[in-house]
This record gives sequence, C-alpha cells and structure tokens, in this order.
Amino acid sequence: MANVYTATPFSPEEVQALTRPDPQPAYAEMAKQCPVHRGPDGTLTLMRMQDIVAVARRPDVKGPGAHGPTMGGARPLIPLDLDGPEHTRYRRLLDPLFSAKRMAQLEPMVRALADQLIDGFIADKQADLATAFCQPLPSQVFMKLMGLPERDLAQFIEFKNIILGHLPPGMPLPERMAAIRAASARCYAYLGEAVDARRAAAQPSDDLLGWLLAAEVDGEKLSREQILDIGYLMVLAGLDTVVASLACAIARLAREPALRARLCKEPALWGSAIDELLRFESPVQRGFRTASEDLAIGGETIPAGTTFFLSWASANLDPETFENPLALDLERRPNPHLSFGSGFHRCLGIQLARMELRVALEQLHRRIPDYALKEGHELAFLGMPRTVNALPLVWE
Repeated sequence: MANVYTATPFSPEEVQALTRPDPQPAYAEMAKQCPVHRGPDGTLTLMRMQDIVAVARRPDVKGPGAHGPTMGGARPLIPLDLDGPEHTRYRRLLDPLFSAKRMAQLEPMVRALADQLIDGFIADKQADLATAFCQPLPSQVFMKLMGLPERDLAQFIEFKNIILGHLPPGMPLPERMAAIRAASARCYAYLGEAVDARRAAAQPSDDLLGWLLAAEVDGEKLSREQILDIGYLMVLAGLDTVVASLACAIARLAREPALRARLCKEPALWGSAIDELLRFESPVQRGFRTASEDLAIGGETIPAGTTFFLSWASANLDPETFENPLALDLERRPNPHLSFGSGFHRCLGIQLARMELRVALEQLHRRIPDYALKEGHELAFLGMPRTVNALPLVWE
C-alpha cells in the first residue's frame, strides 16, 4: 500500500474520523472547508487531489527519509528513505520483481493458502476474520516470498506490531521508543542470520532473499547492509498494509449486503471492486513529505525544510476527480485513487497487493457468500494503517 508506516500525529478532527466506521463524510468536509488543513500545532496537511499529485511529482520535495531512517531503521530503508537518482537506481532494480506478470504466477499459491485458512473455520459458522483470515493470509504469502520458515511468522508479526507502534495505549514515550529499538534490532539480527545462511549455502535459493543476493546495481552486487535495509522494509510493508486493507474491505462488505450479493453473482467485477474498496476505505490515510524549497500551494506557503502531510484519504473523495465520491461504485473506471501513494515514492508492491486482495476476497465469497457481523458487535477502527481490532462474522 502507500508508503507511510511511521506513526505520525493526527489532528483531533482526523482522530475522530479515523475511529468512525464511516469516516468518508468527515474527510470530504475537512477538504471542502480547508484545502490545506492546519492542525493545532501548525502541521499542514494537503487535502485536494490536484495539490497532492502536483507536490508528489516534484523532485525538490523529499520523501519520508528526508530527516533520517524511518520505522526504526538502522540505516535509510531502501528504496523508501532514498530520493533522487539513488532512489531511481533501486526502483529500477526492484520494480520488475513485483511486476503484474510475476505476481500473476503467485496466484495459485495465494488461492491455496486462502482455502486452507477457510477450511479451518468454515464449519464453525463463525470466526473473527481479523485474526483467522486477514492477518495470517498476507503474512503467510510474505514468508513464502522471502523463503522464511512459517514457524517464525509469530516473531515477524511481533516485530511489525512493535515497530509500527501497535503498543499499549498510554505507554510512556521513552518505553515506547526503547521497545521499538529492541524490536528493530531483533528483526535485523534475524534477517542477518538468514542472509548469512543463504550465502553459505551450496545452491542459491529461489526466493526474494536469494534474488537479492544475486542482484546488481550499476554492475555491483548488493552489500549485506543493503540487502538488510531492503528486507527490513519488506517485512514491515508485507505484514501490515494488505492485512489492514483486507480487514477494511470485509468489514465494509459485511455492512453492504447488496454490494456483496452483486459481487458473488458477478465475480468478474472483483478487479474494479478492489480498487473502489481501496479508494473508499483508504486504509493508509496519509503520507508525509519535506519541502526543500518554499512551496506555494492551496493559498499557503510551505517554507523550505518543513515536513507536511498528504491526505490520501481526502484526495480519494475529491469531487473534482471522482463523480459522486461518497458512493461505492463497483464499476468505477477510471479510478485514479491514491491508496498506493503518488509520485516517486508510490508503493512498490501495488501488483502484489491487488492480486492478494482479489484472490482472498474471491475465495472467501465463493466459500462463504452470505455472512453478517455478530449481533451486538460494534466495529472499532484505529491505527495507521486503519484497520479493525476485531471482525466477528457469523454465517449459515
């Protein structure tokens, strides 16, 4: 999904919107009232599609790594924290690895994993799909792609949850930062051991780590540190954003039985429906950038050196881009949503995410077409990416 996974302060209006099952009207109203939203602490957030796209494509606007490594990284994460020609070199190396053609080859494996998970709970006629399906499926896919043993999946989920700030509410900041540093160090150590074992093996492995060990940039093999900085980012991206997107999509369809029934009747719509669900739910709500020179935009001047935010969620509801944006249209085309970000730092794993979401939702609705939220349960949303803390469903 879009590229910001670092915990960032939200304004009170955004916090209120995030926790609602239906934040879309709040985002649309915020953008209408204030195209450049200024928070109580002076933080600026761009809300309109045209402003966000224009800024994201400017080479003088720096990405998330402008002030140093993000997400507890020991060094700048590759390619997220890089800008300019250095960023371009690594994107040129990594983009083909996640091409639509390559991802299509993984579809049978993802479909089989989805079926295995569904087999585990379908007879019970109820399950919390947040933990029984949405979390394990993308995580298992990631472990197979990296060539890491599935028995270690719980460790990686723990790394991810701590590093991305999924910690007890009210935990003092020094303790939070210490926990993040410790989890980051454990993740790097695990990946380092995996890389060293691959280098010592007699035969190269047919997985992402093996591919990175053989890859070259400008005629030179990647160093151990470079492989770790790519792998660390993949851990955090691969274990969180698709999980959140899948949970948001199922939660939406649980509350929209007419749309769900149509998708079950017309499964050819899943391709366009995935993008529409991503647009409407916007699991990753925003990104951040840093101006390297003064920016005049939306009636505001953003001084050089200022870090500001780009609201993917409000851009995805911009009436100048989308007709009737507060409605879910399963056949919406074109659908230039920004749920994968925009510009130079647009998400590397777009094709993987789309394929995983489509296959997971196809299989779930093929096997369990008619379901509902457990009676009395109220969905609670929070986090970055935005997701549900529980998704208890029942079916006959």
